This record gives sequence, C-alpha cells and structure tokens, in this order.
Amino acid sequence: MARVVVMRHRYVNEFGVEDEKGIGVFSSEEKARRVAAQLRTQPGFRSHPDGFQILECTVDQTAWPEGPVGPGPTPVPARPLNSA
Repeated sequence: MARVVVMRHRYVNEFGVEDEKGIGVFSSEEKARRVAAQLRTQPGFRSHPDGFQILECTVDQTAWPEGPVGPGPTPVPARPLNSA
C-alpha cells in the first residue's frame, strides 16, 4: 500500500487556543522537511518554528472503517520536525 506524509503546523496561541494549519501531503519525509525549512521564516510560522509535525498515512485506507463508534482508530502520533 502506498504511504504518504501529511504535514501540519500546530501550536497553542496566546489565548490558550490550539491553532492548526494543514501544510500539505508529500511523497516523502525528506520533501516535507524541505518545505518546513522554507516556511520556518515566513509570517504565520516563524513565531512557532517548532510547530511543524508529520503524520504517515496509508493511501485509500480509512481511519474509521466501522464509523465513529467504539474506541475509534489507533492514533498514529505526529512527529515534530524540529530538525528540518
């Protein structure tokens, strides 16, 4: 099965509210790291340069095969891209 890397940028703002931006879907972690390195200095990202995270996902596979009932899917933890 094909796997992709989903990158997001998350942080808690000054009001205690989580802010999350979807950045993109990439074919490799290396490509996601290159984009994170470019975005780190841009407005909206530079005040929280360590907010970039990646999640590996399998293409064409739902996280909720039986619907949103019961305990739900096993979460795949996001990994920070601190060294991008």
